[in-house]
Amino acid sequence: MRMGYGVAPQGTVASLANGGGVNLLASEWPKESQVSSEQQQHPLHSRDRPVVERLLQTRSPREQDLVDSARLLQRYHNFPGAEDIQRDLRKVLKTWGLNQTSLYQRTRAIWAKGFRPNMGGDDGPVGSGFDSSSDAANSP
Repeated sequence: MRMGYGVAPQGTVASLANGGGVNLLASEWPKESQVSSEQQQHPLHSRDRPVVERLLQTRSPREQDLVDSARLLQRYHNFPGAEDIQRDLRKVLKTWGLNQTSLYQRTRAIWAKGFRPNMGGDDGPVGSGFDSSSDAANSP
């Protein structure tokens, strides 16, 4: 019997890449219904939700808006959950008169001309701020 990628008969061991990797009994594989019905909470959902809300309010997107929407579309592509963000990103594209392909074409052009993301809001200052206090300037 030839082993490799694909479906193995019930009770046999399937291995990855011609015998290497992880071995699983076919009975241990998750069933299709288990994989597709399990919804997960994306670890960045709470951080991305405000960005999506901003994009929903935007009628004429700036470069930053286009880049953010493309980034989020990529992040949530095929993610089993976060339907609210995926649905709202589709609404954003429809509002802007774009599809995913045209958005990606535009954002590639934006990056190609030297775009740098807006770093001014979410992350705050870098470092501890210890050396920026007035006491630090007077110390030896």
